[in-house]
Amino acid sequence: MDQTTARIARYVTSLKFEDLDAGAIREARNRFIDAIGCAIGGSASDTTTVARTLASSSSGSPCARLLCSGEATSMEIGRASCRERV
Repeated sequence: MDQTTARIARYVTSLKFEDLDAGAIREARNRFIDAIGCAIGGSASDTTTVARTLASSSSGSPCARLLCSGEATSMEIGRASCRERV
């Protein structure tokens, strides 16, 4: 890990909710709501349908649930879909 990444990681892991001002909390809430809205809006697209079909063909224990459909998949596929924004 380079110095910049390490410094950011230390800052983020030591940050407490009380350290955030009202503007930061408002913006974080807005970004979260925006991300959920994008996920819901894109959940019926052709690309997402293909990815969901692929993901639901994989299973594991414990399982992960796909956002919007609730279909079960493996934890590995669940993590990969978050990383790749599938």
